[in-house]
Amino acid sequence: MRPNSSLYIGYWNPAITLTMLGVAAALAAGMRAWEGNIPWAWTLLVIAGLADLFDGPVARKLSLNPRQKSYGIQIDSLADAVNFGLTPCIIVLAINPHWTSLVVGLIYLVAALTRLAWFNVQAETQAVSPATYIGLPVTYAALVLPLLYLLSAWLAPTWIPVLVSVIMLILAILFVLRISIPKPTGVWYFIFPIFALITIIGLFWIPAP
Repeated sequence: MRPNSSLYIGYWNPAITLTMLGVAAALAAGMRAWEGNIPWAWTLLVIAGLADLFDGPVARKLSLNPRQKSYGIQIDSLADAVNFGLTPCIIVLAINPHWTSLVVGLIYLVAALTRLAWFNVQAETQAVSPATYIGLPVTYAALVLPLLYLLSAWLAPTWIPVLVSVIMLILAILFVLRISIPKPTGVWYFIFPIFALITIIGLFWIPAP
């Protein structure tokens, strides 16, 4: 196989561009969170989730060699570690800067990294099912956690940190639990963006907790 002859390492294509746009959105989400603008932080996380939803289908339409495909898998997982592993922890810590949030965030992050590393190993050994995931994909946090924030608008402030901690721990368990999750196909690529749009509208229309 002829090595990459360009002047820089790595590969660049439309799918990678979409992945990096998701990383940019997640980075901006962390910045907005520390500025105290939580609705915008969750909105940007949702946008990062949409970028992750579509970078795979875009990559499958490209004529990529095995080395480029392997690189795409690795860069996508690294991006997911930032976008849906670290960034939710930053947002939650900005909402509730307490040591309990730090502990829960650490458990959540370890579970997310474990799930991503396991997926990479399975992909390299060609053991990935074309129809299902094993364990909940970390991307799902991009919708679950913003929806949780909307729900917290109807709760007493003292209950919000408790709810956040419980949901993040549940997500952590689902990340590493050996359960089959159907992969989105067909109509789901229309349903998820619509659901994301409704969530974003709700983040700005519903009073913040």
